[in-house]
Amino acid sequence: MGGVGGAAVCRLLHRVRDSRVLGGPALAAGRNLQPWSEDFDMPVWITPRSRIVADVAEAPDGSITADRLVERTPDNTHYVRTDYRTPEDDVTYTASYFVKAGERRWAYIVMKAKYGGDRRVFFDLSDGTKGAQDPAVAEARIIPVGNGW
Repeated sequence: MGGVGGAAVCRLLHRVRDSRVLGGPALAAGRNLQPWSEDFDMPVWITPRSRIVADVAEAPDGSITADRLVERTPDNTHYVRTDYRTPEDDVTYTASYFVKAGERRWAYIVMKAKYGGDRRVFFDLSDGTKGAQDPAVAEARIIPVGNGW
């Protein structure tokens, strides 16, 4: 995820910090491959030109667990990322995030491609629309879940 100046929570099946399972049946359909997917203040997450303030806003499930990405510099990109696994052949991967606009209105989601390069999709968080999308991305959409998320 990049370019987000607001609160962000990565969708997850299991919160490692306190072993609490979040979400309803929609989350139970898959297996979360990303460790610490809701805890952006953990060392596994890298935050160039920015920092994370943990648990400062209401998340979509009503808990106060949303983290905020705070920019350290006025220019360039500001994002949170992790070194993720290399995709396997003939496997479809799905990424989903809860993201809320803050000081910035645009967010982009990046997934690693098996044979080099990244697959990116941009989202306008202010008007809830999808922007530019890498042609190799099969599907991308933005779905409002309430309270600006």
